[in-house]
Amino acid sequence: MDDERGPRDQVFLVRMWPARQASERHIWRGSIQHVPSGRRLYVSGLADVLEFITTELSESTAEERAGS
Repeated sequence: MDDERGPRDQVFLVRMWPARQASERHIWRGSIQHVPSGRRLYVSGLADVLEFITTELSESTAEERAGS
């Protein structure tokens, strides 16, 4: 059931795992999926996760405004 008073909930699935670089330094790799759309991105750090979420939320807000 849609709530007409505000934006819909957005769900993201984030998976992160440690990976080693050639320098033996650990970095974080992972993937993020926007569950409602199924769009997925493989990431190499938390900055990529934040960028993906920001983009998806901006697009979702624009779509909701267009549908109003």
